[in-house]
Amino acid sequence: MDDAGLNSMTSGEYYELWILLQQAHYIMGKLREKELKELNVSITQAKVLAIIKSLDSPATPAEIARHVLRAPHTVSELISRMAAQGLVRKVKDLDRKNMVRIEITAKGEQVYQESKKMKYVSEAVSQLLAADRKNLSTYLMRLRDLASEKV
Repeated sequence: MDDAGLNSMTSGEYYELWILLQQAHYIMGKLREKELKELNVSITQAKVLAIIKSLDSPATPAEIARHVLRAPHTVSELISRMAAQGLVRKVKDLDRKNMVRIEITAKGEQVYQESKKMKYVSEAVSQLLAADRKNLSTYLMRLRDLASEKV
């Protein structure tokens, strides 16, 4: 559909699309919760582990907060709980005394590796054709980027 076709959508059509996005998000989230429950971690905890890995840990709580789209104080509390579970450890920055860096522990690394398998989610997504998965990814990234400009 070209830009002219998109602009001709009614508010009801936008609403229906939003509802579909919310339903897909909810159901896929439930699948993800189901598989992560087996690892005794939440979706957000799994996301934090992935972010630390992608940032080539150690990462700062502020960096993690930006990537999980949560307030810094919320992430600090989450990191404290994850440290108590043995998933991460807080390390004082030797150059900046008031800065803390977050590292993944061996247990956290194991949970991270297991969480990447995404058994239930991959079963659902694998039902889409490869071209449809690629298009979906492209559309979702574009929608995320366009919407983030408005926030």
